[in-house]
Amino acid sequence: MSDTSELKDKYIVFYDGSCGLCHGSVQWLLKTDKQGLFYFATQQGKHYQPLTDKQPDVDAILYYRAGSIYEEAEALAWICYDLGGVWRFFYGVWKIIPSSLSRYLYFLVAKRRYGIFGEATSCRLPEPEERKRMLE
Repeated sequence: MSDTSELKDKYIVFYDGSCGLCHGSVQWLLKTDKQGLFYFATQQGKHYQPLTDKQPDVDAILYYRAGSIYEEAEALAWICYDLGGVWRFFYGVWKIIPSSLSRYLYFLVAKRRYGIFGEATSCRLPEPEERKRMLE
């Protein structure tokens, strides 16, 4: 997929390309997302700016959900919602806790992620089916 217009109705997780936690999360989502709903791209890649019109922020995950953009804790909540099943529970929790608390918790981890999870120096090569979901 090279044309941005082809991506308008997709569900894309934009992540920090050098974060160990982010890479681990992408690998987990690839394995957990049995429907193949999610696509993945780094904030440093070519699709980020045209789809989001935002400056990259490596401390924030961004979720492009069929034309809507969600950031940080809200992005995580919508990803859980779209995973479905038991993961929707986390979306429900996010809806009832104050947004200031969810943002605080999100940034508590985000600011310390390199110290806790390290920096990604290499990546597992995706399986052929997974490769189709990895955007440049």
